[in-house]
Amino acid sequence: MGQLIQVPVNGSFSRSRSAGGVKVFDTAEGEEVVSVAWIAEQGDDSTED
Repeated sequence: MGQLIQVPVNGSFSRSRSAGGVKVFDTAEGEEVVSVAWIAEQGDDSTED
């Protein structure tokens, strides 16, 4: 069974030169991340006539 996790990443990340990346969340033993997608921020789609 799958699970969707949304994580806001609107902050800036600072890291040292030797860092290998940013850890966003942990997975349990036996679990794995199979897909990651960027979802653009959605604005107000309503229109005025």
